[in-house]
Amino acid sequence: MATLEQSRIEEALGALPLSPDASLNGWVALAEWRAPNGDIEITLIGSPDAHVVQVKGYLHEGLFDIARGVYRVAGGHLEDVRFAQGS
Repeated sequence: MATLEQSRIEEALGALPLSPDASLNGWVALAEWRAPNGDIEITLIGSPDAHVVQVKGYLHEGLFDIARGVYRVAGGHLEDVRFAQGS
């Protein structure tokens, strides 16, 4: 069962399909937080039905896609060229 946070993330991602007929099958979100004392912490959350191996696979494929050039640097940020081509 999805947590409220997972539901909100899934809703936000689902509103940005790669193409009009695409459906969201799974996702992973990675965030960096700075505590008031200055410590940095990383949090990770994945699709509610995703097995830990799937989550690791999403991260691996995302990093591999950076190396393959699926993403480009635009203004110091990564931009998915598949979205850019569709707009």
